[in-house]
Amino acid sequence: MNTGSISLRLLTPDDSELHKELIYVALWDHPDEPRRPRSVLDSPVVKAYYEDWGQKGDFGMLALVDDQPAGFIQLRMKHCITDQYADLPELAIAVFPQYHRQGIAGQLFEKLLDHAQPRFKGIRLGVNPRNEAAISLYEKFGFSVYAQPEGAYPQMVMMF
Repeated sequence: MNTGSISLRLLTPDDSELHKELIYVALWDHPDEPRRPRSVLDSPVVKAYYEDWGQKGDFGMLALVDDQPAGFIQLRMKHCITDQYADLPELAIAVFPQYHRQGIAGQLFEKLLDHAQPRFKGIRLGVNPRNEAAISLYEKFGFSVYAQPEGAYPQMVMMF
């Protein structure tokens, strides 16, 4: 499928509803599991990804296809469930399903790395262990698992 015209722009506080929707997409559930309820967006752990967007250090990009939102990527300093890389910003990324496998995540990653490499010594993320497509993408970009705390998703890091 041809994606049409792809453009990227900064994620701003004015994008708050779209931001929340993309965070919900980023909270991936395996197809053989029930989709988590939208009320998860009200959880303090999830709100930490989008609430009061635009704080010092926040960086995010939206991908648009023919001027329609297709996905996003962001970095934010937030609580880390491990101490080892707590000083690194956490990455979140999502692409709406109808835009999967069109290179959008790769374009978002490239733009994010251009921003992050001069500012940080690395970036981190957590990933659902059943999300093989995401894990493969992260590994392609140089992430590796550094911890899998009990009851939590595997934690991955990319050092620059």
